[in-house]
Amino acid sequence: MTEPNDHPTPAPSSADQTEPEGKKIGPLGVIGAGFAALFLVAGLVVSLVVLVRDDDAPLVQLDDPAGSPAAAPDPAAGQFEPAPVFDPLGRVSYVPRNPAGVILDQSAPTAGRPATAPPSGVMLQRIHGNMTLPFSTSDGPTAIDDSGVATGFAHTPQGAALAAAHYLAYYAAGNDRVDMLAASGQVDDPDRDLLVKKRANDLRGEVWQADGAPAAAMPSVRVDYADPLARVWFGYSATTDGRTTYSRIRTDVLWTGDRGWVLQARRDYDPQGPTAAGTRDENPFEAGWTTWW
Repeated sequence: MTEPNDHPTPAPSSADQTEPEGKKIGPLGVIGAGFAALFLVAGLVVSLVVLVRDDDAPLVQLDDPAGSPAAAPDPAAGQFEPAPVFDPLGRVSYVPRNPAGVILDQSAPTAGRPATAPPSGVMLQRIHGNMTLPFSTSDGPTAIDDSGVATGFAHTPQGAALAAAHYLAYYAAGNDRVDMLAASGQVDDPDRDLLVKKRANDLRGEVWQADGAPAAAMPSVRVDYADPLARVWFGYSATTDGRTTYSRIRTDVLWTGDRGWVLQARRDYDPQGPTAAGTRDENPFEAGWTTWW
């Protein structure tokens, strides 16, 4: 496991052009798994992140809010704990009494909704104790299977992003959550990448995750949608010592008739496996990025 590094050297990257429509996060330090693991932890997953408020920068700047949020749960309904909590990125999250999460009532999205529009009624839920993942009222999930993993995401770009956020969080976590993903059947794994991932965790090498490692969905999203395949990018921007850096990672999901969106741990789709190595650099996100949760 790598040592903490609050000021890593920016990695080289291609030149991007425009400012993202995403949230900027104030001064940030990475502990525990180290910065390299930050990207292999699900692309959407910010693992063991400590955010520090200062007088000049808010913890999260809401300059590009997501679509209509889900209504705050009624404590009398008994499905959530009475008090919400802040997640590692300073976002309000609700704690379901069912550790696997609460399925929200669904309604059809607005006709003609563009692919870049966020899902409706997004609610961040803290499931399994420390995984902060998005649920919506328009694009799923619509069920939780016996393994404790959400399923039933819509056959839309928004549903693809929600599914990728969930399944990548399990894939890049500790072996207990890798096993949950495998049991759910929501991953294609002909090259046995899950076994490779579990062995890496057991060896506790440079990049690994312990059982029960925390996860939080990255706030910025871009979907390259070529139905039935979607490439989903996740990212966030952070400001440290007056310097803003941008982090990105991607994964592929495939629409299947019987299982819906399925994470692709297939090297014929991506020779690097289900995730492309994350980057952190000072190049702003290109056009097409937005903030959904």
